[in-house]
Amino acid sequence: MKYFFLFILALILCAAMTLSSVLPGITAYKQGEADSNIYLSIPEVLPIPENKSRATTSTQIGLVIIDGRTQSVSNCRLDTLIPELVTQDDRVIQRQEHTETVKQYFAEGDRRQQEIEQSMYTSLYWANNSLQLKILKNTPTGFWLFSNLLPGNYKLRFVNKKNGEMLTCFDRVTKKIIPAPGINPNVQNTMFIPIKLVQPVLINSNTVELDGVHFEAILSQHFLTVPPNQLNTATPVKFGIRITNHQLKPRRFDRFLTLSMSLKGENEKTFDWGYVSDSPRSSKDTDRPIIQPGESTIFSLDGNLIWQNNQLRLQGSDGFGGIWYFSDLKPGKYQIQMLYQTNYGGDSTSTNFWSGISATPFLEMHLIQ
Repeated sequence: MKYFFLFILALILCAAMTLSSVLPGITAYKQGEADSNIYLSIPEVLPIPENKSRATTSTQIGLVIIDGRTQSVSNCRLDTLIPELVTQDDRVIQRQEHTETVKQYFAEGDRRQQEIEQSMYTSLYWANNSLQLKILKNTPTGFWLFSNLLPGNYKLRFVNKKNGEMLTCFDRVTKKIIPAPGINPNVQNTMFIPIKLVQPVLINSNTVELDGVHFEAILSQHFLTVPPNQLNTATPVKFGIRITNHQLKPRRFDRFLTLSMSLKGENEKTFDWGYVSDSPRSSKDTDRPIIQPGESTIFSLDGNLIWQNNQLRLQGSDGFGGIWYFSDLKPGKYQIQMLYQTNYGGDSTSTNFWSGISATPFLEMHLIQ
């Protein structure tokens, strides 16, 4: 699980750096060229999960300060900002704050813990027939909860809980509370970001519709032969997702660090998505194609079934310098699901970007000897 969220974190930070350079208006504040910006990002379209135990839509909210001169992410952790969720007609949704200690999602001492704390784990789920949005704080001291939600349009922003005072943050280097670096002293909140809670519609056994867009899982072969346990042997396979735009206007879809997978074995056993990247390349314009109404594009991942250290492993390249993998597999029946997530700040519809999360239906995959 740790590596999956590293992957999501990389997506958030890459989106922040890319869009802050090409669309400076999407960050919260820009008083001058040298001023810093508070960057808030969350997928705009969140699929409503099934009303059953352990069914959850999970993502991360990015809330970081980006230095206006260097475009680098600050070491300052924003602890005085709290979330505010309102309906489309500006009705404020009651916020509950829970202060009990919550589960740490990342191991202590992780070399990227400092970066991980720049984002907050978020989940949309059902509890006692109430649709709830939980936002974990970026410290292990509690979470915020919004309950009794309905499908529809909402707006999210973060506001200063010390209203009227200068925005402050926790400096991880000095371990002290300091004024938020480079932020205008009059700043008290971020911009609102639109969020749409949408009920996915199952089109067929491998396609789901979300907000007028079809997401179809692609698997090149459902039966993979386990190769001999020796060097330079592999069984190739291709995974992918076909995206079809059924909206009435062109939409841009991002391929850069947006695909991942979920794998389940027999008895619903889940396997962690591993992801490592030592030399990632930068995003390019060609990674973000525009899809006209009625047209499609395919984003794919090449994979191989291999042996490594006497463990059967499914792994491949994401095409951007990263390696994904599932390890400790055995012959048998599996279910695999394609996940697509884009995460941008500001109103993505103004730039034709589709921003959201989509999970395709699970497809059967068999590892045979």
